[in-house]
Amino acid sequence: MSGCSGVRQRLSKSLNSSHCDRFTSIVRKAEREARTADDHLRLAAGYEADARQTQNKLTEEEDQVKYWAQRGMADRTKIPNPYWSAQALSRVYREKLQNATKLATGHQKLAESLEASVRSIQ
Repeated sequence: MSGCSGVRQRLSKSLNSSHCDRFTSIVRKAEREARTADDHLRLAAGYEADARQTQNKLTEEEDQVKYWAQRGMADRTKIPNPYWSAQALSRVYREKLQNATKLATGHQKLAESLEASVRSIQ
């Protein structure tokens, strides 16, 4: 049963956090105010770092899915079920990884475009 509470704690920590809300508002402000290539490169670097962290979390949760599946939890209907919780977290982290990767790529392209336009003016 200790595995269930650990999964629940990880889920609540990853999805509910006032710290996360403050960070999100700071990032939104930085995106609104980004004007230069350096601004977009900093945002891209931040999203890349977030993607790396999320990839590590995703790998950990996928390992948990395998662990609990090997112990027969995939077929059990009793709730809370650590297999289902790990699977749900895997989905959340997979979506977050895709989003962070997409945003990093977008800011990288914007930075390259801005650098090219600055060079063409000079």
